[in-house]
Amino acid sequence: MAHSLSFLLSSEAASQRAIARKPRFVVHAEVVSGLCREADRFVELDADDIGHAPTLADAWVNRMGAVSAAIRRCDADGSLHKPSASSPNHRGRNAPHIFSGDNMNKRSIVNLTEEQNAALELAAHREGMTVSTFLRHCGLKRASELGFQVQQPVVD
Repeated sequence: MAHSLSFLLSSEAASQRAIARKPRFVVHAEVVSGLCREADRFVELDADDIGHAPTLADAWVNRMGAVSAAIRRCDADGSLHKPSASSPNHRGRNAPHIFSGDNMNKRSIVNLTEEQNAALELAAHREGMTVSTFLRHCGLKRASELGFQVQQPVVD
């Protein structure tokens, strides 16, 4: 079931996570579906360990069509840590924790001042997103407000 990221980071979700599931890591996969509201676009998956988490994230992004995925360490009380840029994987090398799908075939490079970058990092952090996900989210939301369809209609 898809949820908003703010719910998944809430104390209510932490309580449910700690009582029912007790995962060591979770993967938040960003899914896009016409069946869910814009905010309710994240699926939470439990991972047994740091070796399992990147495998789940990669599978959801590269095989199941998720837009992105982030890995977070889970405390015993169900609270989550921030997604980190990297962490040692089971082979001792650094493994990226933010995954973007192969279905994302366009890249945009944005030049920012230090002040602009700091503001975006703080805003993205408050929303529980990486800067690139935050920029994509805000840009697509504004494009939609201007009347542009992000997802083109498909034939039945």
